[in-house]
Amino acid sequence: METLIGPSFYRDEELFQRENRELFLDCWCFACFKSDLSKDGDYITRRIGGKPLFIRNFKGKYRAFENICSHRFSRIFTTECGNGPVVCPYHGWRYDEEGLPSVIPKKPRFADLDANRIGGLGLKEWNVETSGEFVFVHHNKGRLGLHDFLGETYALLEEMSQAMGDI
Repeated sequence: METLIGPSFYRDEELFQRENRELFLDCWCFACFKSDLSKDGDYITRRIGGKPLFIRNFKGKYRAFENICSHRFSRIFTTECGNGPVVCPYHGWRYDEEGLPSVIPKKPRFADLDANRIGGLGLKEWNVETSGEFVFVHHNKGRLGLHDFLGETYALLEEMSQAMGDI
């Protein structure tokens, strides 16, 4: 009997990683509910398309960044969710709502850290859009918006959100 997809396709790690990157990095992915980010400073971490990221409430605006410090590449948030500033636990670099380093301990020791260089050390940002209570992220900027991506489902999610109550 001939098969279209052989058994190796289900356990091949390289194929899994390639599909993970190609499928999930080029589409909008559900990340969380708005209630997961209800207060200023609330965050949630996810791994999408093999990339670690966090979504955080910055004074009512949801932003998503890769969860990797631009200084020494440590994970910034090490818990699944919580509330707090964007501070790398390794050397204490703090990032603002734009993903730019705003506090750099021992900054005078780094002679080459002028404003231009600091601007290039920002966290890699992802797109964030919502439909009702649903928060979605997308890796590529300037691509198809969430409304167009979801089509008729966009309105359905908004309608479902009105019936959800507190989640």
